[in-house]
Amino acid sequence: MSKFSIRLRTVQLLLAVLCVAGNAWSIAPVSINYQGFLTDNSGAPLDTTVDITYRLYHDYFGGTVVFDQIVTTTVQAGYFEAILGTPIEPLSPAVFDDATMYLGISIGGDSEMSPLIPFHAVPYAYRVATVDSASGGTIVGNINVLGQGNIGIGNNNSGDQSFVAGENNTTIGDNSSITGGTNNTTGSDAAFVGAGSNNQANGNYSVVGGGRYNSARGAYSVIAGGGGQSNVDSNSATGTYSAITGGHANLASGEQSFIGGGYYNRATFQNTTVGGGFSNQANNLGATIGGGFSNVVSGVGAAVTGGGNNRARGQYSVVSGGGGALLADSNAATGSYSTVAGGQGNRASNAHAFVGGGGRNNASGDHSVVSGGEGNQATGYFSTIVGGDTNVASYHYAFVGAGYDNIASGYTSTIPGGLHNRARGQYTFVGGGGGFDLADSNSAIGDYSAIAGGTNNLANGSSSAVGGGSGNTAGATSATVSGGLENSASGSYASVAGGYSNDATGYASAIGGGYSNDAVGTYTAVGGGRYNHARSDYSFIGGGGGPSTADSNSTSGTYSAILGGRRNWALSTQATVGGGLSNQVAQAYGFIGGGNGNGVADSAGNAAAICGGTGNIAAFGGDFIGGGYQNSTYGYDAAICGGYQNVVTGTRGYIGGGQINDCRGSYGTIGGGYGNYAFGTYSMIPGGRECRASGAYSLAAGRKAQAWGDGSFVWADASDDTLGAYNSNMFVARATGGFYLYTNVTSTAGVRLLTGSSAWSTVSDSTMKRRYGRVNTKEVLDKIVELPIERWSYKAQDEGVQHVGPMAQDFWNAFHLGEDSLAISTLDPDGIALAAIQELAKENETKDQKITDLETRVKQLEAAILQFGILNNSDKQ
Repeated sequence: MSKFSIRLRTVQLLLAVLCVAGNAWSIAPVSINYQGFLTDNSGAPLDTTVDITYRLYHDYFGGTVVFDQIVTTTVQAGYFEAILGTPIEPLSPAVFDDATMYLGISIGGDSEMSPLIPFHAVPYAYRVATVDSASGGTIVGNINVLGQGNIGIGNNNSGDQSFVAGENNTTIGDNSSITGGTNNTTGSDAAFVGAGSNNQANGNYSVVGGGRYNSARGAYSVIAGGGGQSNVDSNSATGTYSAITGGHANLASGEQSFIGGGYYNRATFQNTTVGGGFSNQANNLGATIGGGFSNVVSGVGAAVTGGGNNRARGQYSVVSGGGGALLADSNAATGSYSTVAGGQGNRASNAHAFVGGGGRNNASGDHSVVSGGEGNQATGYFSTIVGGDTNVASYHYAFVGAGYDNIASGYTSTIPGGLHNRARGQYTFVGGGGGFDLADSNSAIGDYSAIAGGTNNLANGSSSAVGGGSGNTAGATSATVSGGLENSASGSYASVAGGYSNDATGYASAIGGGYSNDAVGTYTAVGGGRYNHARSDYSFIGGGGGPSTADSNSTSGTYSAILGGRRNWALSTQATVGGGLSNQVAQAYGFIGGGNGNGVADSAGNAAAICGGTGNIAAFGGDFIGGGYQNSTYGYDAAICGGYQNVVTGTRGYIGGGQINDCRGSYGTIGGGYGNYAFGTYSMIPGGRECRASGAYSLAAGRKAQAWGDGSFVWADASDDTLGAYNSNMFVARATGGFYLYTNVTSTAGVRLLTGSSAWSTVSDSTMKRRYGRVNTKEVLDKIVELPIERWSYKAQDEGVQHVGPMAQDFWNAFHLGEDSLAISTLDPDGIALAAIQELAKENETKDQKITDLETRVKQLEAAILQFGILNNSDKQ
C-alpha cells in the first residue's frame, strides 16, 4: 500500500499541436503542465522533495507505455507542479494520435497509483501543428489562400484576409473567421466564430465556438458555446481575455474572467471565475464560484465552490457549499481569508475565520473556527467550536468541543462538551456534564480553573478544579473538589475528594469523602465519615462521626488527629484520638487510642496517653492509661495499664490493673489487685487485696499487708487479718502454710518454716547428702576447748545488742567447715556441738562407771565399818 495520497488540484493540458498554416508559422513548444496536492495516508499535507514518475498510456488498464519521465519535485504544504516534456525528454505530438490518453503516477519508490487519470479536451489550443487523417479529398503540396475565403450562401465577408463558411454569416474585421453556422458575426480583427446561430465575436481576437445568441465582445474573449432561443439567453464575454464555455444568459465582463456554464451567472471583475450553476455573481478581483445558485463572491480572491445563496465577501474568503433556497439560509464568509465549508446559515465574519458546516453558526473572531453543529458562535480571537448546539467561544483562544449552550468566555478557556457549561476565567476548562437547566451548569470562573464533568459545579478560585459530581464548589486558589455532592473547597489549595456536603475551608486543607465534614484549619484533613470538624492547623480526622452533629469528631489543636470513632475531641497541640466514642484529648501531644468517654485533661504538662477503655482520665503530662474502666491519673508521668476505678496521683506512679487501687506516692507502684494503696514515695504493692504501702520505699503484698514504715517490706498471706510493719526498714512476712526457701532447682537444698513453727527446719535427708565418715568427737571436743568464745556486737547494730560466740575465722581455722572463712553456717555449730556432746557423754559414762564403782566400794566400806562398830560395841559391853 502507498504511504502517499494525491488528489487533483489543477490540471492544465497545454498540448501544442503542429499545424501547417503558412510559411511564417513556427512549431510551438510541446509540453504538459501538471499540478497536484500530496498528503500522507492520514490526510496531512507534506513538505518534501521527492521523485515523481509520470507515464502515459492509450489504454485505461495501462499496457504499453507511450511516454515516461521522472521529475524531481518540490512539495510545499501539499502543493506541487511539474512540466512533462523537456528539450532533453521531448513529448512528441505523435503520442496523442490515439483518441484516448491516460496518465499514471508513482511517488518515490511506491507502486503506480490506481486508477489511471484520463486526459480530456481543453477549451482551445494556441495553434494546430498538423492535419492528420483529413477526408474529403487529397491535397498535395502547399495551400496558400490570399485574401478572403467564403464557403456557403448569404455570407458577407468584408474583412481583409477573413474567412466565412456557412449561411448568412458576416465577417467585418481583418483576419477574422466564421467556420460555419448561420447569422453569425465577427466584428473585429482576428475574431472567430466556429458555428451556431446569431453569435457575435466583436472583440479583437475574440472567439465564439458555437451555440446561439452568444456575444464575445472583449478583446481575446472566448465563448465555447451555449446561449439560447433569444438575445436574453445569450452568453456575453465582454471583458478582455474573458471566457464562457457554455450555458446561457451568462456574463463574463471582467478582464480574464471565466464562466464554465450554467445560466444567469456573472463574472464581472478581473480574473473572476464562475464554474457553472445559475444566478451566481463573481464581482471582485480573482473571485471564484464553482457552481450552485444565487451565490455572490465580492471579496478579492474569494471563492464559493457551490451551494445556494452563499456569500464570500472577505478577501480570499471561501464558501465551499451549502446554503439554501432562501437568502436567510445562505452561508457568508465576510472576513479576509475566512471560510465556510458548508452547511446552512453559517457566518465566517472575521479574518481567517472558519465554519466547517452545520447551521446558523457564526465564526466572528479573528482566526476563529466553528467546525459544525447549530447556532454556535466563535466570537473570540482564535476561538474554536467543534460542534454541538448554541455554544459560544467568546474570548481569545477559547474552545468548545460540542454539547449545548456551553460558553467559553475566558482567555484560552475550554469546554469539550456537555450542557449549559461556562468557562469564564482565563485558561479555564470544563470537560463536560452540566444538565438540562441552566441551574445545572458547571462554571469555571477563576483563572486556570477546571471542571472535568458532573452538574452544577463551580470552580471560581484561581487554578481551582472540580472533577465531577453535583453542586460542588472549588472557591479559592488551587482548590480542588474531585467529585461527590454539594462539596466545597473554599480554602486556597484545599481539596475534597468526594462525599456529600463537605467543606474544606482551611488553607491547603483536605477532605477525602463522607458527609458534612469540615476542614477549617490550615493544612487540615478529614479522611471521611460524617459531621467531623478539623478546625486547627495541620489537624487530621480519618473518619467516623455519626448520624447527627452531636456525633461529630473535632480537632481544634494544632497538628492534632482523630483517626475515627464518634464524639471525639482532640483539643490541643498534636493531640491524637485513635477512635472510640466520646473521647477527649485536651493536652498537648496527648493520645487516646479508643474506647468510650476517656479524657486526657487540660492540665500542666503534655503527652499523656490513654490506649482505650471507658471513662478513663489522664490529667497530667506524661500520664498513661492502657485501658480499663474509670481509671484516673493525676500525677506527672503516671501510668495505669488497665483495671477498674484505679487512681494514680503520685508523680510517675504506676498501677498495672485491678480494681479501686490508689497510688499516691511518687514513683509508687501497684501491680494489680483490689483496694490497695501505695502512698509512700517509691512504694510498691505487687498485687493482692487491701494492702497499704505508706512508707517511702516500702512494699506490701498479699492480703491486708500494711507497710507503714519507710523501707519496710510486708508480705501477707490470704488470712483475713492485718499484717503490718510499723517501723522503718522492717521485713514482715506471714505464711500460715509455712515458709520454704530452696537454694537449688530441684528443691533438695534449703530451709523450711512449717505451719505454726517458730524455727527453721533445714533439709537434712540422708538421701540428699554425701558422707565422708564419722567424726572424731574427742578431736572436736578438744578443738572446742581451744576455740575462743567471745562476747561481741555487730557494727551494723546498736552497741547494746551483744552476742556470744566464735569468730568465723577462728571457727574456720579450727574446723574448715562451711562456704568460706567469713561466715558460720547454722548447721555446722549444731553438728560440732552434737559431736562435743557425744564426746562429753562418753566421758561422763566412764566417769559414771567409776563413780558407781566408787559408790559400791564406799557402801562396802561403810558396811564393814558399821559391822566393825557393832562388834566393837559388843566387846565393850
